[in-house]
Amino acid sequence: DYLDGDKMVQYLVETAGLPARVIRGADEVEQVRKEQAEQAQVQEQMQREMMASEAAGNVAPLVKATQGGGQ
Repeated sequence: DYLDGDKMVQYLVETAGLPARVIRGADEVEQVRKEQAEQAQVQEQMQREMMASEAAGNVAPLVKATQGGGQ
Protein backbone atom coordinates (compact mmCIF):
# COMPACT_ATOMS: atom_id res chain seq x y z
CA ASP A 1 0.00 0.00 0.00
CA TYR A 2 2.94 2.33 0.56
CA LEU A 3 4.38 1.97 -2.91
CA ASP A 4 2.76 2.76 -6.23
CA GLY A 5 4.15 0.02 -8.43
CA ASP A 6 3.43 1.85 -11.67
CA LYS A 7 5.15 5.04 -10.53
CA MET A 8 8.10 3.06 -9.18
CA VAL A 9 8.59 1.34 -12.53
CA GLN A 10 8.30 4.65 -14.38
CA TYR A 11 10.93 6.15 -12.08
CA LEU A 12 13.28 3.20 -12.60
CA VAL A 13 12.78 3.44 -16.37
CA GLU A 14 13.67 7.12 -16.31
CA THR A 15 16.67 6.83 -14.00
CA ALA A 16 18.08 3.67 -15.58
CA GLY A 17 17.59 5.01 -19.08
CA LEU A 18 15.85 1.91 -20.41
CA PRO A 19 15.10 2.03 -24.13
CA ALA A 20 11.52 2.90 -25.04
CA ARG A 21 11.16 -0.22 -27.18
CA VAL A 22 11.12 -2.42 -24.07
CA ILE A 23 8.52 -0.32 -22.24
CA ARG A 24 4.79 -0.76 -22.79
CA GLY A 25 2.70 2.33 -23.39
CA ALA A 26 -0.24 3.25 -21.16
CA ASP A 27 -2.77 1.94 -23.69
CA GLU A 28 -1.00 -1.40 -23.96
CA VAL A 29 -0.75 -1.71 -20.17
CA GLU A 30 -4.47 -0.97 -19.88
CA GLN A 31 -5.27 -3.64 -22.49
CA VAL A 32 -3.06 -6.25 -20.79
CA ARG A 33 -4.66 -5.56 -17.41
CA LYS A 34 -8.14 -5.71 -18.91
CA GLU A 35 -7.38 -9.11 -20.48
CA GLN A 36 -5.92 -10.39 -17.21
CA ALA A 37 -9.02 -9.27 -15.31
CA GLU A 38 -11.28 -10.98 -17.84
CA GLN A 39 -9.25 -14.19 -17.60
CA ALA A 40 -9.42 -14.06 -13.81
CA GLN A 41 -13.22 -13.69 -13.97
CA VAL A 42 -13.53 -16.66 -16.30
CA GLN A 43 -11.29 -18.76 -14.08
CA GLU A 44 -13.23 -17.75 -10.96
CA GLN A 45 -16.52 -18.65 -12.65
CA MET A 46 -15.13 -22.03 -13.68
CA GLN A 47 -14.01 -22.69 -10.10
CA ARG A 48 -17.48 -21.81 -8.80
CA GLU A 49 -19.07 -24.16 -11.33
CA MET A 50 -16.69 -26.96 -10.36
CA MET A 51 -17.45 -26.45 -6.67
CA ALA A 52 -21.20 -26.46 -7.37
CA SER A 53 -20.82 -29.62 -9.44
CA GLU A 54 -18.82 -31.30 -6.68
CA ALA A 55 -21.39 -30.27 -4.09
CA ALA A 56 -24.19 -31.66 -6.25
CA GLY A 57 -22.24 -34.89 -6.70
CA ASN A 58 -21.76 -35.19 -2.95
CA VAL A 59 -25.41 -34.48 -2.18
CA ALA A 60 -26.85 -36.86 -4.78
CA PRO A 61 -25.92 -40.07 -2.89
CA LEU A 62 -27.41 -38.63 0.29
CA VAL A 63 -30.65 -37.80 -1.48
CA LYS A 64 -30.75 -41.26 -3.06
CA ALA A 65 -30.07 -42.92 0.29
CA THR A 66 -32.74 -40.87 1.97
CA GLN A 67 -35.30 -41.72 -0.69
CA GLY A 68 -34.36 -45.40 -0.78
CA GLY A 69 -34.12 -45.74 2.99
CA GLY A 70 -37.83 -45.06 3.58
CA GLN A 71 -39.03 -47.74 1.18
